[in-house]
Amino acid sequence: MAERGIIIYEEEDEIREEMNEIGLDGDNAELTPGPRGGFILVGEDAETLANHKGMVTTDLADIPGYSEEPEEPEEPPTLTSISPDTAVIGDVAVTMVCSGSGFTATSEVVFAGNPEPTTFVSEAEVSAVVDPGLGWTAGPVDVMVRDGASESESLPFTFTAPVGRGRRK
Repeated sequence: MAERGIIIYEEEDEIREEMNEIGLDGDNAELTPGPRGGFILVGEDAETLANHKGMVTTDLADIPGYSEEPEEPEEPPTLTSISPDTAVIGDVAVTMVCSGSGFTATSEVVFAGNPEPTTFVSEAEVSAVVDPGLGWTAGPVDVMVRDGASESESLPFTFTAPVGRGRRK
């Protein structure tokens, strides 16, 4: 019986192309997320993989940095400021910029306990849209940035009641 083999790739397109070239499909090979965002091809026939690629291991434990568990950031994200940090209830939606450190492409803004669609700008900045017209009540809500199981400390975002919006006579 052939020994299983493993090859590490950086891009999913690259690995799919390689699989086609050497005749591997879902029946005799599997594609697995690898270390640091790469991909791993695990094939039923290590000799075929070794002959094709020239580098192969038969045990995932041999791969430096590989873990069955997803990698968590070393440090939790740090949230130092949000801007704006207030909005008037009923106003138009605004983009809230969250500044700090340790943000990644998988970081998400958590607004009032709910993860929001988040735009990753840099390691120091992410943003999300806040809609004051969604039925909020006046007062503060917590904002934090989450990356996997790691969370920043929270900062307050304050909704204020509209004042003086009536028509003059």
